[in-house]
Amino acid sequence: WLAFYLARVVTLLFGVLLVLGVYALVRQIWPQPREVALGAAFLVALTPQVLFIGSMVSNDVPAAALSTLALWLFARELQHGSNRSAWWGTAVGLILGLAGLTKVNAFTLILPLGLGLMWLWLSGRRSFGQVILFGLAFSAGLSLSAGWWLGRSWWLYGSPVGLDPHDQTPWAISAGAKLDPFLLRWKDVWRSYWLSLGWGTIRLGPWPGGWPYTVLF
Repeated sequence: WLAFYLARVVTLLFGVLLVLGVYALVRQIWPQPREVALGAAFLVALTPQVLFIGSMVSNDVPAAALSTLALWLFARELQHGSNRSAWWGTAVGLILGLAGLTKVNAFTLILPLGLGLMWLWLSGRRSFGQVILFGLAFSAGLSLSAGWWLGRSWWLYGSPVGLDPHDQTPWAISAGAKLDPFLLRWKDVWRSYWLSLGWGTIRLGPWPGGWPYTVLF
């Protein structure tokens, strides 16, 4: 039980980091007025699902916190690049690697980060060499924090991110026929704002135990 309670404290601390990270990210993108960043931080802090997941043992909030921190560092580089871009690139890679180790879908942030680097080059804000240097530093940081684990998973399970073994679990949705049409799936996104365990696969029961969840949503 002590380990369980300590794990909940760790998740709670990551929840605090998530709120602070959202504030820093929005303040970096939209410095004035300050109330915009405060509003974004309060919105995240008071989101029912964040409060729920942030008070239990979960990898969702740590992954969100680390991803937000990586985005803040990258946004800073986009706006205020310096001769220390290689160090910032390494830091972004390290943190995003930790986020990916926490929850593998954090690695999808590599795509928008890559598009951001391309924009820096095409807009003339950075030279091609500077963009390549940042990209190499980012790759080095990512490999340092997550590469060893991806290699280990590939060696042991034949899947670097573990999706193939995950698809063999009873609760996995691996076949497209099991998924609702895209527009209907957004109903689960709405539900998840209030309370949804997983991607809408586990829901509260009927009234009265599940009220008002099943009545309103």
